[in-house]
Amino acid sequence: MNRPIKLRAWDAANRTLTPVTSIEQLVNPQLVISQFTGIYDARGVEVWEGDIIRWMHVDKVEQWAGVYHYLVCYRSGCFGTTDHEGVEFTPFSTREGPLADLVVGNVYLTPNQLTQNAEWEGVALPLDYLINAN
Repeated sequence: MNRPIKLRAWDAANRTLTPVTSIEQLVNPQLVISQFTGIYDARGVEVWEGDIIRWMHVDKVEQWAGVYHYLVCYRSGCFGTTDHEGVEFTPFSTREGPLADLVVGNVYLTPNQLTQNAEWEGVALPLDYLINAN
């Protein structure tokens, strides 16, 4: 696999997220470093460690729909997603096909998005609503 290695730094004091451009940033204890996963979301946006992604599911037969948010993290030697409690980890390598999720924020600037999940039963929701749901 050939993927670029990219790093970014979160500076909590200044509330900035910037590309890592020097060795000094890597050893600065005030910065939190995250890495590009090498994959892109459904819109072509880079997926980074610390990003929050939205997963949508529509079951027309059961008339059920859901929107869930997961945190992108690195565990056990691979990138994947975990729920807001950090309990269930799903490696990206176990997914089939391209990533259909959408990056909707990150744990640094928009941490509250991680817990904004919703389910609907017995209703037929237009797909536009689910895609644009926050």
